[in-house]
Amino acid sequence: MSTVTNYIAALTPGQPIIFSDVINLITNLPGVSSTTIATPGGNLYTNSSNQIFTPPSVVFPFSFDLIPDDTGQYVGQCPVFPLQPWAGTFTLNGNVITMLPSPVNGYAIFVGPGLSSQRYGLLSNRPTAATSNANTFWYDVQAGINYLSNGTVWTPANGMGSGVQLNSGQVRVSSTSSFSTMNLQLTLSAGYTHARSVNLYIAYTGTNTLTERNQIRGTLRNWNSGFQIGQSLFSSIMLGSNGTVLLDASRCNITDAVSTVPGVLSVDQVAIQSPGNTNNRFDVGSTELVVISDIILNGNLN
Repeated sequence: MSTVTNYIAALTPGQPIIFSDVINLITNLPGVSSTTIATPGGNLYTNSSNQIFTPPSVVFPFSFDLIPDDTGQYVGQCPVFPLQPWAGTFTLNGNVITMLPSPVNGYAIFVGPGLSSQRYGLLSNRPTAATSNANTFWYDVQAGINYLSNGTVWTPANGMGSGVQLNSGQVRVSSTSSFSTMNLQLTLSAGYTHARSVNLYIAYTGTNTLTERNQIRGTLRNWNSGFQIGQSLFSSIMLGSNGTVLLDASRCNITDAVSTVPGVLSVDQVAIQSPGNTNNRFDVGSTELVVISDIILNGNLN
């Protein structure tokens, strides 16, 4: 961070922050092999020649209002965007909110005390504990909330879950508690010792063409790019016999991510690292990062 701080401190009034300069400064540091920046997504410019950028603070939290809407949820606008699930920590009423990569591209899931967390997947794969009404919603027995559908795939745009749209910073919170503000503490920098490459073996029913398989691979790699250091990889959500979610971290899983791709009718099998592996999760060390390598779809590596 001292390299970035020194760069910004040397700027004069009206001088922009050039995105490529920051990337080059960090990447050229000894011991750094690659750099990913969550925010900003490009160059930053002052509003006038009399303004100047100041170095980032390691302690300053951003606070923003949450306003109830007519669906019973709370909505707000995060002042910092774009975001990545690993790039910050949200808090509500003093409780830390976990941000997980959403199976739906461009979103992150909120998991925390008192929150209703969104579930995703094909209507045909909704939990057996669900009750349906013309296949338009399912009932989360843990959160006690009906989740709406767009007709095919569960999406945060019209579901009753909690999360953030990463590009716009739009926040939605669903809870039985009352809120007025939400806080965001940015993770200014985070590093990992090495990446743990894993292969995925997936069998699905649906369109089985090269184009479709490449779309599934792209979806999975984009989803994987939001993983936090030390985050486990799950093949599917871990549900109890009554449909309750046993482990919130498993809401972020391969099966749901593949299910969001148009043309996929069902996800029949997911194995991590080897075709015969029946373990539902792949764990890494606290300083390691899971990186998806080869993705074999219906026996095709492409």
